[in-house]
Amino acid sequence: MEINKKSSRHTGIELLRIISMLMVLSLHFFMKGNYNSSETEIVNVESWFVICLSIVAVNCYVLISGYFLSTKPFQLRRITNTYVQVWFYSVVIFICFVVFGVVDFSIGGTANAIMPFVFENYWFVNVYILLLLISPLLNSAINSMDKRKFKLVLVVLVTLFCIINTIIKPLNPFDKTKGFGLVWFIVLYVTAAYIRRFYKPSGKSLKFFLLYLVTAILNFFWHYLFINSSEFYWNTMVVDYNNILVYFGAVFLFLTFININFKNLYIRKIILLLSPLTFAVYLIHENPLLSELLWNTINLESYCVNNFAFIFFAFGIILLIFICCCLIEFLRQKIFKLLHINEALNNISGKVEIFVRNKVDKIL
Repeated sequence: MEINKKSSRHTGIELLRIISMLMVLSLHFFMKGNYNSSETEIVNVESWFVICLSIVAVNCYVLISGYFLSTKPFQLRRITNTYVQVWFYSVVIFICFVVFGVVDFSIGGTANAIMPFVFENYWFVNVYILLLLISPLLNSAINSMDKRKFKLVLVVLVTLFCIINTIIKPLNPFDKTKGFGLVWFIVLYVTAAYIRRFYKPSGKSLKFFLLYLVTAILNFFWHYLFINSSEFYWNTMVVDYNNILVYFGAVFLFLTFININFKNLYIRKIILLLSPLTFAVYLIHENPLLSELLWNTINLESYCVNNFAFIFFAFGIILLIFICCCLIEFLRQKIFKLLHINEALNNISGKVEIFVRNKVDKIL
């Protein structure tokens, strides 16, 4: 059964999931490592070009979720499994840091590790879980609309929360989160749902990939055009998830991979092996304790190749972090499978879901 399940997965979209996480790592490497502020021009240019290529990563992740979840019923296990995975890495990393003397044991540190959601250690997970919770309401609204009404709703949402944000960001009364909030995730979810319902893949991906490159290049030149004259334009056009270039760049990249589906069994096997491991890459390297240690070690002051070869050093480090995190997650999954933890969580989630639905049905 598991083999058939995996074989039915869309390998193009799963590959995008992997690439998106590599992009997230790239953003953190160049920005948190301060390479984007290097005084060496070649390092600075290479850093900002990769940032402009990679800034679509989070949008792509949400588009992938919306594409699949917009046609599926709500399942509590999606939330519980995500929560347990976050909690596992938060607690285990804290214990390891205390045992090896990297940090001192404290009540505050323990509370932070045990309650990562309360302390907002992972902003993406907090917003993503909220999106999962309201997904039944979104799906109900989505399924009630015909194409014309759906398109109108999408145009209004993109205009209010994307186009207006790009044009008059300081005066924007609708969303000042820069795309880091639930409102923007809803816009992406609705976008993906529209693509799922009304777009039929043609297998022609090149034109969408070229359009994605155009948005990234425009973003890059916009940054260098206005960086010295106005910080307002720099913030709006480069690093906000809800600016127009980043939004359409993500949509074009998403459409690129929808139109790719690998048939080679070896390629499929590699993609389907790595794809389920990628979310943990974020949870591990963005853990507050590990993140501080990582980017204080791998930063501009410690390492910098002051020539064109810098980009190879950067990608080598990014790939190394990705592989290490994937190996850790692979071991965690094996341990959880051996101890039947996911099976127990799914059973509990299923019973809770049935109980809640029965109570709601009685009230209604």
